[in-house]
Amino acid sequence: MTAQELKQLKAQLPDGALTAIAKESGLEISLISRVLVGHNPKFDKKAKVINAVVDYVEKFQANEAKATERARAVLKNSLEIA
Repeated sequence: MTAQELKQLKAQLPDGALTAIAKESGLEISLISRVLVGHNPKFDKKAKVINAVVDYVEKFQANEAKATERARAVLKNSLEIA
């Protein structure tokens, strides 16, 4: 991934995401942050960071979509009752 693509990926993360990603992946927050601004760490750490971030974004997006769907169903039901 290019540095620009990594920065775009970082821009999609909600507040607190770096901490959550670090906790879930066992990676350091500083490493995740450095990779997402374009720094190249040693060995295979860049791939580990990218995979951890993508896993988090996919889960976040799925949870958000599910919550949105549930909220719309509640709103639809309340409009039908009214």
